[in-house]
Amino acid sequence: MTSSVDVTNRALQAIGTRSTIASMSEGSNESNNASLCYATTRQELIRSAPWNFCTATATLALLKSAPGTVETPSVPASGVWSTAYPPPGWSYEYAYPADCLRARKVVANYMPVQTGPVPLFPFADTSPLPFWELPGQRFQVTADLDVNNNPVTCILANIDQAILCYLRDIAIEDIWDPLFTDAMVQALAGKLALALTGDKQLAAQRFKMANDAVIEARAADANEGLTVMNHEAEWITAGHGVRWLGPGQSGGGFSMPFGSLFGGF
Repeated sequence: MTSSVDVTNRALQAIGTRSTIASMSEGSNESNNASLCYATTRQELIRSAPWNFCTATATLALLKSAPGTVETPSVPASGVWSTAYPPPGWSYEYAYPADCLRARKVVANYMPVQTGPVPLFPFADTSPLPFWELPGQRFQVTADLDVNNNPVTCILANIDQAILCYLRDIAIEDIWDPLFTDAMVQALAGKLALALTGDKQLAAQRFKMANDAVIEARAADANEGLTVMNHEAEWITAGHGVRWLGPGQSGGGFSMPFGSLFGGF
């Protein structure tokens, strides 16, 4: 079984130290520094690519709805916007899932039961059919205040009963993709090289190897599903990362080719 200790020892080996750790909490200089940056490095890495192993789907919890929607049918006589509603231009505000590290796309919920005439199939199907507005609806991650005036992260969208496809934080090393584990080892090695040796050149080498693993993973994960090979001009992807499909619609679902990676020196 792979554990945080195994990953840390591989990272220590990658920077040429002769020491290993037996526990993340043993109190050694190596374990103390690894404990400081282990979780944040894992989360940075998850955000860097659309890893299939940590992709999750959840129905979003509704926080606010605009006047005139099904949830808020009454329209204020004043016609003036207030903080009781989503920001102007948006119909719904949803809670950001607690385990979400990166929102990938928002899609519509399932269709209601089909009750029309018998379709041109061997038999009539009256069961609910999955009908997602693929590749996704326009959405925005923002911040708002809860009932106690504490800042919270929210998701704005213009669809009812929205479903979010997102990347969640997976702390169980045995579930990790092998490419993710390799990238985690190299990224952690880069941070430990700075903390334990101060060698910036060694750290830059480790970060480069981590970035190479991330780029390889982006290609590998894209090849594990149905991929539409639409070429996007670099000026479009660099500026927006989405493809316009009409009102309220945005294409994509891909990682930015210039997405976040671990910095060098």
